[in-house]
Amino acid sequence: MFADGSVDTKGWLDPANPTEQIRKEILSIPGAGPYVADNILKLLGRFDYLGIDSFVRKQVTTLWGKRKPVTDLQIKKAYAIHRQYQGLVLWCDVTQDWLK
Repeated sequence: MFADGSVDTKGWLDPANPTEQIRKEILSIPGAGPYVADNILKLLGRFDYLGIDSFVRKQVTTLWGKRKPVTDLQIKKAYAIHRQYQGLVLWCDVTQDWLK
């Protein structure tokens, strides 16, 4: 799809294109689910979505000092305050120990 031009990734780099539209295009690619789409968006400098996976859940559970694993809904509610930067803030939080 990428080689034959079926997917126009150049359009993904255009800041005039809404993030939601780009996300829908990514999700239309076979095998690309929400986690893939959200992380591709991060690589494009769009941080509107969180990209939650098992690593993120585990890290947030640890950061929040919880015994039971936190849910995706709890994470989404906590980071919603950061609006279009929520994915960036979450990623900085869960990777902060990488700098130690």
